[in-house]
Amino acid sequence: MKRDKIIKLVNSLLLIVILISLFLYYGGISGISQSIKQGENDVQSEVPSFSLYENQSGAYLNVTNNFDEPITVSVDNSTANIEPHNFATLKLNKDILESKVLPLQVRYLNATLCFNVTL
Repeated sequence: MKRDKIIKLVNSLLLIVILISLFLYYGGISGISQSIKQGENDVQSEVPSFSLYENQSGAYLNVTNNFDEPITVSVDNSTANIEPHNFATLKLNKDILESKVLPLQVRYLNATLCFNVTL
């Protein structure tokens, strides 16, 4: 009976030591926090980026493809096939800017994502 209690106690202590070792190995709370932030940064750098600008000749949407596969972007009757790690500029009609809603389609592999972006 006493022997079983001692074995359980030793196993519990061993488990606690292993958990504390793992916690310290991964840098404690700050290390875990840094890992989460790094993961967020990785995700942000792996998605397409969009920027909208306007000049005397019209309005444009600049799209950068950060994926490792080509994407197709469609907006306002303009379509661009963008190779990996390249960019394209799509011309927009003035009506789109006046409506304040940008209907955007992004095709990646077999998925098509549709957005109505409010300007």
